[in-house]
Amino acid sequence: MRWSVAIAAVMSLCFGFLGCDLGGGGGGGGGGGLSEDALAQLEEQLPDVVVPTVPTKAELVVAYEQANEQAQVANKSFIDAYHAYATADPANPEDFLAKTKAMTAAGDAWLTAMLTLNGYGEQFLTVKADSLGKADAPILTAPTVPVTLPFNIGCLIGTTKEKVAQVEQAFNDGKIDETQKQQMLNELKKTQLLDTVGTGLSAGSAVAGGFVVKAGLVLAGASGGVVIGGTILGAAAIGLGVKLMWSWCSGGKKDSPTGETCALSTYDTTVGGVMPLQFPGKGTLIIQVDGKEPIVIEDFGVEGGQVVQVDFDPNNPGAGPTITTVDPTQFTDCTIVAGVSASPEPVDPGPGEGVTVTATTIPPMAGCIISFSIVGTDGYTNSASPTTDANGSATFYIPGGAEGVVDTVTISVGGQTTTVVYSF
Repeated sequence: MRWSVAIAAVMSLCFGFLGCDLGGGGGGGGGGGLSEDALAQLEEQLPDVVVPTVPTKAELVVAYEQANEQAQVANKSFIDAYHAYATADPANPEDFLAKTKAMTAAGDAWLTAMLTLNGYGEQFLTVKADSLGKADAPILTAPTVPVTLPFNIGCLIGTTKEKVAQVEQAFNDGKIDETQKQQMLNELKKTQLLDTVGTGLSAGSAVAGGFVVKAGLVLAGASGGVVIGGTILGAAAIGLGVKLMWSWCSGGKKDSPTGETCALSTYDTTVGGVMPLQFPGKGTLIIQVDGKEPIVIEDFGVEGGQVVQVDFDPNNPGAGPTITTVDPTQFTDCTIVAGVSASPEPVDPGPGEGVTVTATTIPPMAGCIISFSIVGTDGYTNSASPTTDANGSATFYIPGGAEGVVDTVTISVGGQTTTVVYSF
């Protein structure tokens, strides 16, 4: 059974976006559908991050690889901090504010890391020769993330800081009491979410023990995987480190500052490892084998339950990759699950409307135990641990909450975790 807590009206501080709304937006692709003028406006509002110009391709590969490593770490750290914030209880203001400020600090680091990566990535468009003078042609697509992503994260971080400052100032000035402070922090938690700015993030590592966390915008339909093959590289390549980054943007989110939804997945694995891809759509996949120039594959995505293998020669990027479908039934050991994808139905529930969360292992495997737990801002909690069916899926039903209630559902299988956040 579920009940609701009525939230009394409190003084009207600015709980809308502050200076982030450009309006417009548009459709599709890895880089989003914004016009060049709109993209330029976004870039102008981003913080300045100084990235040195690297004179040779060999040096650029090293600099980009270091930036890629930092971007992977920053993405995971931000998701962890966001998850702690999303599950924190505003009824404990001191703890909630600490976790909120940790989230915004991690967001600042995420923003710097992604802009640094883009700064080096853009240089691949012009650098033509390595230190030995080899006449390599520049790659045609820069290994960068869409500018909409850092803009949207920047909006979330900036407005959250502003709102926290407003609440704290109002309390310190005696304009609100402790009860009103808690109510306002609860309202802040409902509005300051990644899905509010049309953004979904995931991060994972098969190298550091394995973790996958999805935060923010829920995009139903994807639970596939990508295997980085060693066929062309030969047996010596198996176990060689490889970093993957998949990004996607598409128009249509009405309450996003740009009208776009965006997703970003980062994953650190080895040749032969499986990267879970938890978002639908066709985006841009960046693959970097240790010490090699990044490979960029545009218009890349997987269908639900699909696993594909990508083979390529990092010593000859111009040759292009070979992509083949892998039979997912070969994966049967639940201990090697690479990730878990989950989505609610309905995606945007109305007040009192029940929600069914479906989770699917990546790759899809039958007979795996998936643990669900839910925490609502109205105090509702529940948990269950069903077993996946023949399609690798399991479901969890959650009764509806009152208008404005936010639910955070945490789903785990093996060492992999994902979160789903929605509001009534």
